[in-house]
Amino acid sequence: MTFKIVINGAVALLLGSAAALGHAQAKASFTTFSVANATSTMPAMINAKGTIMGFWASTVDAGGFIRHADGTMELFKVPDASGMQPFGINDKDQIVGDYGTDNDDKWHGFRRDPDGTVITFDEPDGTQTMPVCIDDKGTIYGLFMSPEDVNRVFLRTRDGTFIAYDAPGAGKGKLQGTWPMAVNRAGDLVGYDDDQNGLRHGYLRKADGTSIDLVPPGATLVAAVGIDDAGTVTGDYLGADNLAHGFTRTADGTYTTVDVPGMSNTLVSGGNGKGRMWGIAFDDNGYRHGFLLHKNGSIKPFDAPGATEGTYPVYMNRKGAITGFYTDRSKTIGFLRNVK
Repeated sequence: MTFKIVINGAVALLLGSAAALGHAQAKASFTTFSVANATSTMPAMINAKGTIMGFWASTVDAGGFIRHADGTMELFKVPDASGMQPFGINDKDQIVGDYGTDNDDKWHGFRRDPDGTVITFDEPDGTQTMPVCIDDKGTIYGLFMSPEDVNRVFLRTRDGTFIAYDAPGAGKGKLQGTWPMAVNRAGDLVGYDDDQNGLRHGYLRKADGTSIDLVPPGATLVAAVGIDDAGTVTGDYLGADNLAHGFTRTADGTYTTVDVPGMSNTLVSGGNGKGRMWGIAFDDNGYRHGFLLHKNGSIKPFDAPGATEGTYPVYMNRKGAITGFYTDRSKTIGFLRNVK
């Protein structure tokens, strides 16, 4: 079983590498961190308590890490796993992700509790089970693959009950279907689906099970990757100019297109529920940079100090702290960006 690296939605429509950008930095403090002896330390999410979790790898080993708010690091693995990827954490410090073993060619789900207990599970009808996020009620949201190789969404409630979901219009052919990306505290889920013609659409699944198709004006392909506690959906879409543009959709259905000045492609990744958004922008050379979108519409690009080959923000918590990683030619390093 080989390792797989999938980073939080930011590759929905955009692909690229990264380098430093010479824009003025917002007033913020950066803290960098690495797992001892690791060549890669890649955060995946930060919760409201400031707990960061993610994936680490060295030349001889790999696993999950937890960076507590006081800066202490804790490493963990799934028993008997030959590969693993943590994806989501809730405010109770429960972590979900997937893992593989040498005994089969499948990905299985896991949940790790704060006391170190790990439970494993599989979607009953799935050949692959890949959890993405977990809410504070303990409901796990993820992706599973059907025996026909169709991608479908699952919800696993705290008592172990599974609920399957397909976005309206999602294709049912091989490798088509529905992908989950993010959930807010109300239980509203966003993601994207590929239809029978291979076209990508965004969706919002409300906590009551109703679905809304997300179509920003002028979009040909759409991916919704984030939703905050105010109900604002974020993502990107491909326009007629064949470039990726970021978008926000407020709870009343109002869409706003977001383009970072001087950049060729923009993805709005998420928000903190208080009017502050964050995302990733790509310049004409395909280099990747982080940015903040403030409530007044102003945009502040940023790069981690010391980054020589790019800055990759992956998540913002409700307090506005952002975690991510950057490369410096020799290894991948985690960072925490706190607003002063």
